[in-house]
Amino acid sequence: MSVTGSSENVNTEIVAAPIVVKNDEFLSGAGRSEIIKHGYERQLEAVTESLRGSDAFSPEQKQAIAGELSKPQSSAALLQTIGRPECAVAFAAVRCGAADLEQATCGLPTSDARIVEGLVDRANEIDEVSAELKVCSSEKGYYLGKMGDGEPGERHSAEYWKDKAEADKALETGQFRYRNGNEHGPGLEL
Repeated sequence: MSVTGSSENVNTEIVAAPIVVKNDEFLSGAGRSEIIKHGYERQLEAVTESLRGSDAFSPEQKQAIAGELSKPQSSAALLQTIGRPECAVAFAAVRCGAADLEQATCGLPTSDARIVEGLVDRANEIDEVSAELKVCSSEKGYYLGKMGDGEPGERHSAEYWKDKAEADKALETGQFRYRNGNEHGPGLEL
């Protein structure tokens, strides 16, 4: 592109953002084990390469799929698809609306298509529960839970926040961990 009134030609090429799947919540599941962490990193690299190499999606759809896989909520799907990166891509394609289940699993073995379907169903169930979550408070701080009869009821977040704005942000972005149920009652049960 040339700039009028200038003696220089300026090239203003638009460069697409690189497609990278990065999920800190997934990586934190490795704990302190460097061996497990390395395996988890390899899974993210394999998923990223599978997505980049796919001809089934536009660059915009690939960005949306990478974004979906980078959400904390996708950690379980990444874990359950270790060694099958194309299943992780199919899962995220359905979740972000880039493809329906049939389109996303076309070409996958039947067993892998069933895995993707199960992961999508589970994620949808979690979304339904999450849609009912509210920011609640107790003497320990703010947490994400369900209200019962106008009173704070079940706590679903593993975290407590000192500031209500931080809890609001966690609810809005989905960047929180569900409790495992070991602490004073059930966590997320579906």
